[in-house]
Amino acid sequence: MKTVGEVRQKLKQVRFRHAKRVLEDALSITSSNCEHNTLVDVPGVGEVGVCDVAPTPVVCDAARGCDLASSCGRFSGLHTKDTVKEQVEATLNAPIPEVAAKYPDAAALMWVLTDDPAPPDAPALTDPFGESGVFVGAFFGVNVWAGSTHERSVLATSLNALVESEARLQREVAHKDEALQSARDELDAMQADLQQVHEKFSATERALSVVEADLKGRVQQLEDALRAVTEERDTLQARVDLPMLSPSRWFK
Repeated sequence: MKTVGEVRQKLKQVRFRHAKRVLEDALSITSSNCEHNTLVDVPGVGEVGVCDVAPTPVVCDAARGCDLASSCGRFSGLHTKDTVKEQVEATLNAPIPEVAAKYPDAAALMWVLTDDPAPPDAPALTDPFGESGVFVGAFFGVNVWAGSTHERSVLATSLNALVESEARLQREVAHKDEALQSARDELDAMQADLQQVHEKFSATERALSVVEADLKGRVQQLEDALRAVTEERDTLQARVDLPMLSPSRWFK
């Protein structure tokens, strides 16, 4: 079990880590941290960051992948290191419920360092509101208390509504999963049909190639035969064209 000193040291580290992260985010050179950057509501698009010191309006919005701040000579930081530190310290020094809204890990350590010795998993003993505290129930593993019976009734109604809402969302997710699976099955079937069509096309293409090769061979044979007949005809024609001797000279 951790000692009080160890818990305090851990809380100090957590506070430093949160402050460091907030400082880095607030002082980074990006469109949202420039005092010249204005959000303009564009119909059909939403809010878009626009530089208001450029000669003409220029979109400069990191959220939309168009951040010109790092290369802009007109960039002017919206925050200072001191103001950011003051804001972080004010948040971390606020009451535990307010701290828990932003930094639940720091709030948990702060709760450990309070004077209440009861562990968080003992609903029969945990009573942060004193004698008037009323235990509402465990909500997703977190014990919820109310300051009065009336508050308990209101909280119980709200928690039940949240539980029902979560159950409804789970049913909707299950329905979406079924629809997605059905779409996947349909896609698989379409891909199988497409594969069959591709195979049939490939087979037809191969058959056409065979027919084409056969026709080319036959054409070549016909051309060779035609050439041979032509040559034979020319030979016969040459014989016919030989000069004939007159009959009077046959017996000389």
